Amino acid sequence: MHPSVHRFKVPALIAAALIALPAFSVGAQSGTKHTTTQSSKRPVKQATSRKSSGSKKSSTTSSRTASSKSAANKTSAAKVPSMSGAWRSVYGDNDVALSIDSTQTTRLPDGTFNTRLKWQYATDKAIGRSESYRTLVEHRLVNCTLFGSKPVSAQTYDVAGKPVSSYTSTTRDLSNMDWGVRKGGTSGSKAYAALCSNLK
Repeated sequence: MHPSVHRFKVPALIAAALIALPAFSVGAQSGTKHTTTQSSKRPVKQATSRKSSGSKKSSTTSSRTASSKSAANKTSAAKVPSMSGAWRSVYGDNDVALSIDSTQTTRLPDGTFNTRLKWQYATDKAIGRSESYRTLVEHRLVNCTLFGSKPVSAQTYDVAGKPVSSYTSTTRDLSNMDWGVRKGGTSGSKAYAALCSNLK
């Protein structure tokens, strides 16, 4: 190739390259900015939409939860049995006093009794680690042949008469349960002996 031609082509190629580079760079930068702007706007809108939707769901859930709690509290309050009854004292010592509600005590066909009893203790009785009760009102099956019993249902109250806890045994539980007998010489065994003497 002729030297003059070579000298002519090299500057021309460099010039063409220099002219082409800005066009590519601007296009790339422009494209990048456009993509970034679009991608930054879209997630923000989606996030806002989701956040708004989430807030509505959260508000609705909170409202339902509050309504459920309110209904549960009303139902719970309605189900708490009263301590009132036709109580007749059948036993008492320094630790406990036992009374029977004669209007809600019946003799069953098998000779046992479905009784409603009230136990009032001289001191607090612990339930778990943080609660205690002073009075226990319960329905209990009593077998006076064995001087044994089975718990049907119960409600406990603190010293001020406020409900603390409750339980209910199912029919299946009762059928699989042995008769519980108090140890001889204890307040419990003496109380059941006195109760049975009043039931017979």
